[in-house]
Amino acid sequence: MPEKKYPARFEKIFQPPDADTLEVLDHNGSTLLLMPGKAVLQQKLPHRAVLVLLRDPDKKILIRRYPRSGKSRASLWNVSAIVLPRVGEAREEAALRVLREEFGMDGPALFPAGEKRACPETRWKHLFLFLSRPAGLSLNPRPPTAGTMLTDENELKEMLLAAPQSLAPELHWAAGIRNLFRP
Repeated sequence: MPEKKYPARFEKIFQPPDADTLEVLDHNGSTLLLMPGKAVLQQKLPHRAVLVLLRDPDKKILIRRYPRSGKSRASLWNVSAIVLPRVGEAREEAALRVLREEFGMDGPALFPAGEKRACPETRWKHLFLFLSRPAGLSLNPRPPTAGTMLTDENELKEMLLAAPQSLAPELHWAAGIRNLFRP
């Protein structure tokens, strides 16, 4: 039996999603539909984002500078890693992927630390925060790299008070989570 051919307009619909496709979420955080990532961001539609904070044995967290989007050239301090999960990718898988890609870590332990629904404050990202305490790994970059900093609870509080505009909304939210600096 010959293979059935669909009209071109249907073949385009049935294409598997590419790496730029994001899951648009409903008000409960469930996937509603798939769209190109650029369109999701431009239209400010709710989508998933996974945040990871790396913590060393001295209870300091690694924060990083990310370029600010828009016209300003200033950069903001944010969590250790941020990733938009691929279509069908679990939150934990996305967190492990970004740690492997950005830090060369293979399979560190992840601890769920918080969740925040998509809203204007999060730039329509439904946030999932994981805390990771890599065993036997120093988080001090060697040589020290511009754009990363280890900070403890008191230093982060001082940053929130003295220069809140230098911290990304995701880090503001993460800083308020209980047990962020606890064992």
